[in-house]
Amino acid sequence: MKQFTECETQDFPRRLKEIIGDESIRKFSVRCGLSPATISNYVNGQHGPSLENIEIIARVANVDIAWLATGITAQNNDHLCISKNTNSQNVHTDFGERLKKVIGTTSIKSFSTESGLGTTTLQSYMKGTSYPTLDRLNLIAETGQVNINWLLTGQNDANTTHSDTLEYTKIPHFDVQASAGTGSELVESGISKNTVDIHPQTLLDQGLNPEGLLSMYVKGDSMEPSLFDGDMILVKKMISPFSILEGVYIFRVFNEIFIKRIQFNKYSAKLKVDSDNPFYDSYTITGNDLNDVEIIGEVICTIFSKVRRIVRPTDESVAVN
Repeated sequence: MKQFTECETQDFPRRLKEIIGDESIRKFSVRCGLSPATISNYVNGQHGPSLENIEIIARVANVDIAWLATGITAQNNDHLCISKNTNSQNVHTDFGERLKKVIGTTSIKSFSTESGLGTTTLQSYMKGTSYPTLDRLNLIAETGQVNINWLLTGQNDANTTHSDTLEYTKIPHFDVQASAGTGSELVESGISKNTVDIHPQTLLDQGLNPEGLLSMYVKGDSMEPSLFDGDMILVKKMISPFSILEGVYIFRVFNEIFIKRIQFNKYSAKLKVDSDNPFYDSYTITGNDLNDVEIIGEVICTIFSKVRRIVRPTDESVAVN
């Protein structure tokens, strides 16, 4: 059974895209003192950043380094402010000392064998002559069974992992992608055995009960700027019959599944379908064609990036080129 967690460093490209925002990669790279090719490789997921470069990016963007690296803030869940306890976020210089503590009395050779990292690589990390990328940071934390935020920043308890300190709520993961575009074929019609681990505070902040929730990925750009390709979303399943609906919903037509902003009135027998991206046309489903439509649920918010409640965008937030 596969599990997704809110501490997956593989989501770094998405978090980097979020902090770059509308700024060009070239301008952002200049501010960081890194090459545009380096930032592009990070954004595209072609290369993982070193701890040193994560620190640089976090400082330039004024975001919490723990959130940037892992998706979880070490302090107050506000990733848009730098933690005051990270010594101005000069954290990479002390990484070697923390790694020495992780290895402890175990020989470097044994730790190397268990982690899959070379002895020379580990020695260079301990000396501070080089720094691990995110995937290697994960390997070290898992091998040493330590809190990845402590390993990264020196904060929190070294001897507890996130799974020990945070009680996650398991949400079923729908094994398809909801198309924010022209339609995505429904591969399977039920809930898979996969789950997503959500921190209860995320649900509490959104006023959600975990019962009746599911998660799935977004595919396409028709719902930008509300939803982006690759976003993971929380969906509240439709349980009882409905007469009037308005909002962003997941629905199925035959074997294709869509995510759109809809207006539905049972009494007028019309389903208006809109995209937040103005380059996509609206359309209406009426009459007997409504029999081919199944409303799966309402999109509540995104997860694994900064949590965004889904609302209708203002005219100012819709970019028209």
